[in-house]
Amino acid sequence: MDSDYGVDLDDLDPAHSLTTDPTVVRLREAAKLLGEEVWIAVKLPGAYEGDDDLPEGAAARRWTTVALYPDELGWLRAALALNAAHDDEDDELELLD
Repeated sequence: MDSDYGVDLDDLDPAHSLTTDPTVVRLREAAKLLGEEVWIAVKLPGAYEGDDDLPEGAAARRWTTVALYPDELGWLRAALALNAAHDDEDDELELLD
């Protein structure tokens, strides 16, 4: 996943309160019922720099939620930093090809 989109919710600790956010639960249940895949990206406030072009037939929904514990923001920052570092490594490998 490109770091401009944030980090995949599934890459956070399973105990993270965002996994039980009511919107997350509804989206996952709807996708399961419809036999579709759902991708949930998490970003910190003010980080909306990604490209909003979506493939044909795809849809996006944005919402704001609250992390229940202060440590969860640290987990999110760490996951975002790792994702960005991974993107930088991929860019370097492409340049070498």
